[in-house]
Amino acid sequence: MLSITKRFCVCLAVISSAGLSTPLQAAFHLMQIEQVIAGVEGDTSAQAIQLRMRFALQNFVFRTRLIAYDAAGENPVTLITIPGNVSFGSAGRRILLTTSSFAAHLSPSITPDFIMSNAIPASYLAAGSLTFIDSLGTVWWRLSWGGSGYTGPKTGSTFNDVDGDYGRWPGSLPSSGIDALQFQGVASALSTNNADNYSLTTGGAVFTNNADASGTVQSSGGPLPCPADCSNGDGSVNVTDLLALLAAWGQVGSSCDIAGVGDTVNVTDLLALLAAWGSCP
Repeated sequence: MLSITKRFCVCLAVISSAGLSTPLQAAFHLMQIEQVIAGVEGDTSAQAIQLRMRFALQNFVFRTRLIAYDAAGENPVTLITIPGNVSFGSAGRRILLTTSSFAAHLSPSITPDFIMSNAIPASYLAAGSLTFIDSLGTVWWRLSWGGSGYTGPKTGSTFNDVDGDYGRWPGSLPSSGIDALQFQGVASALSTNNADNYSLTTGGAVFTNNADASGTVQSSGGPLPCPADCSNGDGSVNVTDLLALLAAWGQVGSSCDIAGVGDTVNVTDLLALLAAWGSCP
């Protein structure tokens, strides 16, 4: 007579040998955080995150989460617990998650796959981290930004990064224009280091949903927020922007490249920030 424990083990072995173990494994592991925009022309309520499947059959994303962290890797904010799966699961397919106001900034306007419950807090945009995580807490992909201004964890699963160290993007998350931070590798690519893997898009970023419909982020045509308001687009140049500039010192591609010449953040940008100190016009 088999004991309860032995009978349980036998049952598991039968399930495995019958090829039934695969459906028990969640099919969302091989996923990139492909693209992020944290605001459109200073409107930080308009945000979007685009995931991309590294291989096929990664569309079973029910109850996976996107979580943002502050510059110390603390104070997590759950942006969304994904409430269902998506229909299309071929390699390279995207999943578009946005705030409710984001679609109004796209031309043509497209329907996101999911609406985020929360936006990435404006105070996290200078330095922070974003994770794609499952209900058990496994980090399947991590994007961190802010260079040395981000002091929290940089690690995640080795399913998508060989050594599990995802690194840090040197600049802040884009929010003052119409560009996005985009992963530069092909759909099947592993992460190596955020600093090498990501760069800012040129011009309006293009976002794509799971049905393969795309829209381009458009400028409102109105006046842009002052460039020196480089940390969070709150309409004021203050110590938050100064700290963001100092954290990005020497980096290329930062929103605190206030002089707008595409070089490193340097003393020219510092002087421009100090000259613009106070409320934006």
